[in-house]
Amino acid sequence: MRFLVSAFAASRGFLLTETSPDISLYVTPIQIDPESPALPISHPAYYSAYLAKLLGSFATVGMRKDTWALNEGAINETEFLAQAIQHHDERERMFENALANTRRGVVACVFDTSDRVQHMFFRHLDGHGDAALGRVIEDLYRRVDRLVGKSFWQTWTTAPFCSRCPIMDFAPFAAQ
Repeated sequence: MRFLVSAFAASRGFLLTETSPDISLYVTPIQIDPESPALPISHPAYYSAYLAKLLGSFATVGMRKDTWALNEGAINETEFLAQAIQHHDERERMFENALANTRRGVVACVFDTSDRVQHMFFRHLDGHGDAALGRVIEDLYRRVDRLVGKSFWQTWTTAPFCSRCPIMDFAPFAAQ
């Protein structure tokens, strides 16, 4: 559901988080409308409208994977994870479309869901958290690995000399 905030921004999501004893409603961060952005959010400028018409509306600003909402108890881990996976799915569809339609040059797409999910679910790996959530990080990395393999296969079969090979770096971050 979209909720118009102004002529150029909208909130895309509402989540009923509690019904008793009081009603609680979580609203996602305000997003710039990709079909009619008030300021450039893509290059070329028409690209966001093209993607929105082709793939549907998508997150444009703010933290689509709202870590603060989870930290503050506004949403629970299941709701956060659903939000994170939805965001990853949006990025994956955009990336696949760009990769399929780029005949030469570079296709770049940032997949940061694994970073956000690790921050929020790492505590479940040591056995002190919910056992069902202990596999969330591994499951997400398996999903990303499938995307990497699929991307290499797609580019290799259409451009055997890898003129369009995706370069993806999914490494752990450690301050030096």
